[in-house]
Amino acid sequence: MHFVHCRRVQSGGKLATVLFVALFLFSSHSYGQAPAATEALQHLLPRPDFAPGWKLDGDILLFDKSNVYEHINGEAELYFPYGFKALAAATYQFNADDQRTVAAELYLMGSLFDAFGIYSNYRYAEAEFLSIGAEGYANEYQLIFYQDRYFVKLSAYGEPQQNREDLLACARAIEKSLPPWPFPPYELMYLRATDIVPRTERYVAESLLGYDFFTRGLEAEARVGGNPARLFIVLEQSPPQAEAALKAYEKYLTEAGAKFEWKSTSAGGAVLAADDPLHKTIMLCREGRFILGVTGLKESGGETGLPLIRRLLTWLALSEN
Repeated sequence: MHFVHCRRVQSGGKLATVLFVALFLFSSHSYGQAPAATEALQHLLPRPDFAPGWKLDGDILLFDKSNVYEHINGEAELYFPYGFKALAAATYQFNADDQRTVAAELYLMGSLFDAFGIYSNYRYAEAEFLSIGAEGYANEYQLIFYQDRYFVKLSAYGEPQQNREDLLACARAIEKSLPPWPFPPYELMYLRATDIVPRTERYVAESLLGYDFFTRGLEAEARVGGNPARLFIVLEQSPPQAEAALKAYEKYLTEAGAKFEWKSTSAGGAVLAADDPLHKTIMLCREGRFILGVTGLKESGGETGLPLIRRLLTWLALSEN
């Protein structure tokens, strides 16, 4: 059995533990019960308008998992792993001007973490971020944000300068109608001990790194030895499940004829270093119910990734105890 035992962090670590537990309990509280019925979703979109001069053009359209393909054909499969439940869509027009419209889509997802997950599929680090919901960003033609278990995507069709004002007005109206929970999911705390590139965190709801034995997890861009790399954490339900996933990965490497070896660490455990068929140099190990690692490393063997893994190992061990 290959896994890493971490020393417990004393003194300052106790405070970090208290803070983490407090955040966990706070964010695990009922942060606004989302309507279960698809019909209820329509009441969260502005009707008949979101600002003076704007009117709803037609009806609010409602979709569930059985027919959402009719509205987002080609993208529906992206939403399903994140617990998609319902979609309400509407188009607004300003003073009957068909050249100045806003299309609003409001998605009800499975949880706050799921809403962040689908949002993270659209977000990019260079975007112009806004203080709206838990997080949002905008460009000349779109405004996207998430709040509670809702994901909101707005599109404007008009002059770019005017679009920004129109999008923000519509977004603020929707924001007010949603449960007041402007906080990110607590799972993002798992990445806080590392120097990741801001706003590159992403929740992948299935097949992390493209492998089905890594069921779901977090990833983010990081800098290792001055070079770009990718940090990842597989989130399993229990230590035995994490150990089984790690063994499945080792079996995959063996069958693929890939080179790999277990390297000892100063913490008294071991890290698997491999030439991954998909990701080249990779380092990973297990801590409790987590599998964590770094990929995209420049050199063979991945020695520069060890300090990053050690920091994350210590933090994860602290956060779970």
